[in-house]
Amino acid sequence: MKTTYILKINKKYVNRLLKYHIHIIKIKYQDDICFLYVDKDNYEKIIKYQDIYNINLVKVNGLLKYQHLFKNNYIFIISFIIGLLYLYLLSNIIFDVKIMTNKHELIKIINNELEESGITKYHLVKSYKEKEKIKKELLNNYQDKIEWIEIDRVGSVYYVRVLERIINESNNTINYQNI
Repeated sequence: MKTTYILKINKKYVNRLLKYHIHIIKIKYQDDICFLYVDKDNYEKIIKYQDIYNINLVKVNGLLKYQHLFKNNYIFIISFIIGLLYLYLLSNIIFDVKIMTNKHELIKIINNELEESGITKYHLVKSYKEKEKIKKELLNNYQDKIEWIEIDRVGSVYYVRVLERIINESNNTINYQNI
């Protein structure tokens, strides 16, 4: 994108600028005023004659425009980017882990396993694959105690739902009865 400068100048001075070999890309007339579109080299030549003529810079187009905007608003832009990063970080941190079961022994076991796996307060959120891997490990390690486990994320809280395995002991004593 080529940088162009838009200058506001009196109509009388346009011919004099052309005598100084200043290349003008485009001219727009409006009453007694002209708007000149010039490139960077010619703008620097015109600046030399600014004391003689009344020349005002109206607008800058191109890459220089964005450099100027960044230069004037860099504090806002940097604080906006930092704010977005802060928001992203806070939305991906777990602030609480709740284990939903009635057995205190099972809560202690699962809490220890989750801490070893990295699911604790003030840690980053785990991906879906990592959560599935952790669930499979828990089910394989504690087959006699855990029937089913689910790890859900709601906002910044992990809810761990656990169903305890109940093993029914069957009586092998046979009672003979009359029909």
